[in-house]
Amino acid sequence: MLPRSRSVSHWRQGPPEKNARSESFSEMLDLPPAITFYWMIVAFFLFAAILSKLVLQPTQAVLAERAHRTSGALAEATRMQAEARALKDELAATLDQARHAGSAAGEQIRREAEATERRMLEEARAEAARKIEEVRVRVEKESAEARTVLHEQSGALAQLAAEKILGRPVTAS
Repeated sequence: MLPRSRSVSHWRQGPPEKNARSESFSEMLDLPPAITFYWMIVAFFLFAAILSKLVLQPTQAVLAERAHRTSGALAEATRMQAEARALKDELAATLDQARHAGSAAGEQIRREAEATERRMLEEARAEAARKIEEVRVRVEKESAEARTVLHEQSGALAQLAAEKILGRPVTAS
């Protein structure tokens, strides 16, 4: 049982005076402490040891394993990102090379098409010039023939016109 000075009623009375304060403080503290104090210290350390074995150490092991897996996963993710970057760079280089090869091939095809176009135009011009020359020669030949026929017929027509105008037959002189 607690001594009367430590009872609840003592605390309800309010703070003691300054001189009384030092007396009540020494009344609250028993020196040397009672045996229950030592039992409480032993129980605390025993409880701390049991809690450490049952809760703290397994929790720390789980946290350490999680940290190890996380760091391993982070290292794997970093490695995979570096690999993805390398593949991306390789793909970009391949695409760039294909673009250059495609543009070079396109340029070659364009040059070949231009050469073919020029050759075809030259052939068409030569063919047109040949046909124009053929037509010109034929027209000259036909005109010469027509002139000869007209020249031959002009004499006969002149004679016929003279006979009609004069009313008598005219001989060519």
